[in-house]
Amino acid sequence: MMTEKILSSSDLEAAANSDVCQPKLYSSIPSAVKVEPRKEVREIGKDAMMIEKECAECKKKIKKAKQAFVCKCKKVLHCSYDCKQASQHECQGRNPWKLSFKDFGSRLKETTDKDGTDQDMFNEGMGKYKSLDDMERLAKSGDPFTAYMIGVSYSQRIACSAGDSKKSPVPIYMPEKYLEKSTTETDEIAMKWFQIAAEGGVTNGMISLAHKIYSSNGLKTDSRFGFYWLAKAIESGAELEPETMELLESKGMLINDISAVGESVEMQSEFLHLLQRGKQVPLVGPNLGALLLATRYSEIEKWGGKTFNGGIFYGFRKFSNLVRQINSCKLVPQFVAGRGGSASGVTRLCVPAERLASNTKFRQGVKGTTDNGGLLDVEQVSKASKDAWYTTERSNYLMTCVHNGQFNFTPVGECSQCLAEAVKRTTGVAEGLYSISITETVPGYGYGARYFTVADGNMVLETFKQYSQPEICCVLQCLMSNPADLHPSHLAEDPNLYWPIIWFYGSVYTALLECCGLKVVKKIYGKLSKYRSKKIPSGGPAIPSSLTAFPSFAIGEMRMACGNEVCPSLDHSDKFLKCSSCKVRYYCSPECQRADWKKHKPECRWGKEQ
Repeated sequence: MMTEKILSSSDLEAAANSDVCQPKLYSSIPSAVKVEPRKEVREIGKDAMMIEKECAECKKKIKKAKQAFVCKCKKVLHCSYDCKQASQHECQGRNPWKLSFKDFGSRLKETTDKDGTDQDMFNEGMGKYKSLDDMERLAKSGDPFTAYMIGVSYSQRIACSAGDSKKSPVPIYMPEKYLEKSTTETDEIAMKWFQIAAEGGVTNGMISLAHKIYSSNGLKTDSRFGFYWLAKAIESGAELEPETMELLESKGMLINDISAVGESVEMQSEFLHLLQRGKQVPLVGPNLGALLLATRYSEIEKWGGKTFNGGIFYGFRKFSNLVRQINSCKLVPQFVAGRGGSASGVTRLCVPAERLASNTKFRQGVKGTTDNGGLLDVEQVSKASKDAWYTTERSNYLMTCVHNGQFNFTPVGECSQCLAEAVKRTTGVAEGLYSISITETVPGYGYGARYFTVADGNMVLETFKQYSQPEICCVLQCLMSNPADLHPSHLAEDPNLYWPIIWFYGSVYTALLECCGLKVVKKIYGKLSKYRSKKIPSGGPAIPSSLTAFPSFAIGEMRMACGNEVCPSLDHSDKFLKCSSCKVRYYCSPECQRADWKKHKPECRWGKEQ
């Protein structure tokens, strides 16, 4: 559904001058600074789901909630008395409701799968429990359905009113004292139990976890996990309720890409029909949805909701609507695939802000090998040729990029700068001189990737859209109908496609092996990695400044970037200085804090008061 938004002249001016999503170059990387490891290890897995509590007013991260700052209705949590007083939340008071053990069992039965899989687990589980201790022991030992049942009690705030919880005959509940906590806190506990259930194969655990991730409950986590678990539930054979299916379609980035094209056709159909009758009408999108439309429009329609190798095509209903719109308008579409950063002005109008008030956090990548595929990627990219089969057989379509501008359509493969940057990206990844953000760089839009360009000694920050792993796999499985389009040198040209591949799979090689199969990998890479030399050159000797930006001891660890976006510093050794007013944004030095004040003032508590 399209929503109208009234734009002021200042909005349009800000959008026109915005550089959001465009690559940022850091050329002043200190090379003489000695970097020492931090005392505390901040290792974090790329698959780890971080859950953080946020203040409902200032969005500051809350490590430990205080009862005094919880609203009476328990739905809102604040970080301080000032935020609680300044909050615009309209409290409805507290109205707890009671539910018997029998009724609770009935509610659980109503949520079980139609195929009976979860029903069998429910019947088996109900005979196991004699106390809450039994439930927690089983759940912690890896019993997925027990974890799901505990998660439901915290999610629905089902507590026992029978006095001492350990003596209660009703084991399926959360302790009564948790009713005094906010829903933010109990949802955080519920999500941890739902995650255990989801990882154990309980489809209702997957669906419940996704709903919690997407809900406005004061918790901040990676929204890509929400789509991932809904997709896993579908793959497991679950039939999603209409409400859940609507949630999937509203949150999927790839689905929204296709919907945006449909909205564009709907808004301009009569105008285009009158002026462009019988002529091609360009439909441009700086995203992967436009890439699929530009390369596989007719094939996707024939596949009927599947990818080339039989996988699920997410958003086929939206795609079918788009086809009907185009056919009814009698348009001849010319889809143009825009690459990351090619439409900053349009992107700025679609996002609430250019950045988060808090600092961006990065996870440093690992060095490429033949086993993880990093060296195999760079080998293919470094020897790329215009006469090779993967170049001559590549699909023909028009694209836009940051080098030629949003309105200059260029045949794919003809931008020499895009080709050069593909080499730089794969080389930086192969050398392990890169890091990918675990927090959004542009709110509600995308994440960031920093990498060192070995050839010229600079560091680059690129923004890419927050596509989930199932969506990236869907794109690759559609493109595999023509293996030439999957060559690493082609995939690495677009930040929106390359960096999610690296985040989820570590290399293009691994992504193609998992999503497209061995036959496609052999077609592109030749012999398997176990037959290859492990001494493939990956660029050249490490530059001293690269050792400062990406030290070996920080591999797999989390680092905070300086709040001044033009500064390349990360908190490898020293703790950053904190803004004394909002206590949300951190800087490596007073100079960086002063340099960033113009941007930070509107988001800082003191700046808002002024």
